Amino acid sequence: MEYFATVKLRESWENKACNHPRLEKVYYSGAFLINYACVQCGKEFSIAQKMELEKERKAARAHPE
Repeated sequence: MEYFATVKLRESWENKACNHPRLEKVYYSGAFLINYACVQCGKEFSIAQKMELEKERKAARAHPE
């Protein structure tokens, strides 16, 4: 996902709740910026944050309430 697309998403999404259904790598002029963004709301995540989110989702699937 291009960096400026994430900016537009964040601006249009405002502060609504989002469960961040899918994260994609963020690029600027074709270069990977070492972070990820939610394709729904545009929130950016570091690699560590992305890994933590994936870990939480995996645990939730293993132990559904």
